[in-house]
Amino acid sequence: MVDISDAAVQRGLKTVGGSLDRLVSKEKMTAADRDATLARINATTDKSKLAACDLVIEAATENEELKVKILRDLCAGLKPSALVATNTSSIS
Repeated sequence: MVDISDAAVQRGLKTVGGSLDRLVSKEKMTAADRDATLARINATTDKSKLAACDLVIEAATENEELKVKILRDLCAGLKPSALVATNTSSIS
């Protein structure tokens, strides 16, 4: 997971942790599975850490100019075989 600042990275991790905690409380996931899932998340502000990824999903705010910039910058640093997906609910 890459974000623009350490504070944003921490907020993202907290959000993911909260979602996983809800699954544990609903007995849809064990606490051990939650912990294992969180341990697999590498969170950083350094986009170059994505260079070896096979799949990257962009999920920035619904701002087309921002998404285009992120995707341009992102693709420049990925291996040619990497798959890039984007997440949007309101941009055609």
